[in-house]
Amino acid sequence: MKKLLAILALASFVLVSCGNSPYSVKKAYSYSVYPGMEEWDKMTEEEKKESCKVPEELMVKMTTPALVETIMNYPLLGRVGVLVGSQGLEENMEKKYNVAFQEFSSEFAGVKLLKERDDGISALDSYVESKKKILTGEQKNLARLIRNYITITKDLDPALPDAYMSPTE
Repeated sequence: MKKLLAILALASFVLVSCGNSPYSVKKAYSYSVYPGMEEWDKMTEEEKKESCKVPEELMVKMTTPALVETIMNYPLLGRVGVLVGSQGLEENMEKKYNVAFQEFSSEFAGVKLLKERDDGISALDSYVESKKKILTGEQKNLARLIRNYITITKDLDPALPDAYMSPTE
């Protein structure tokens, strides 16, 4: 009887724990405009930034895969590469990435939130692996930059899975 009660208590705990996940949003954010759209081309830079805003309160509730997809679909994601490149040839890569991503995070908190997740790297790796045939070289580069930022600033193994490599690499 005690064994049965212990099993029931454990099962109840598991069910309650699963139901209380802070990550209740399972779908990526859907942006209303993208580069290449006529409406996008008519917007100022400020209007583009405004149209791409994703409420941080929403991103906090996203599952990690949904957050990764929201980041990778972010219409202004290319700014990450520009910001990292604008830091010059710093010997201190952590400083270079921190400066660039802090500036980027002031506009879009997605990468900052991904860095805080224990499963952030694995979710990014899974996303790149599942999309490797359709991601452009630029998209893979941006995913690499995000991954590098997280691994460098969290002192993790920076080894890249093959999915990040373009066919020509």
